[in-house]
Amino acid sequence: VHGKAIIHGDIKSANIFLHNGVALLGDFGYSVQRSQHSVLSTSACLGTQRFFAPESIEPHAHRTPEADVWALGCVIVEVKRRV
Repeated sequence: VHGKAIIHGDIKSANIFLHNGVALLGDFGYSVQRSQHSVLSTSACLGTQRFFAPESIEPHAHRTPEADVWALGCVIVEVKRRV
């Protein structure tokens, strides 16, 4: 999704679905399209807090693709702990 300039904003295990052995990302309710020249910020905490990147917790934090990568890392740790 980042290749299409989309920030998901709520990557978590409950939003990842398996279909025929392929992982699919769903629930784009908090996603935003970003242009190369825009800075996205919000005063509200959107998404699931336990998957927030540390920099995303601050008020008026910028929404970034890196925060999505952090959240995906949290999902991977969660899956590894269940195995």
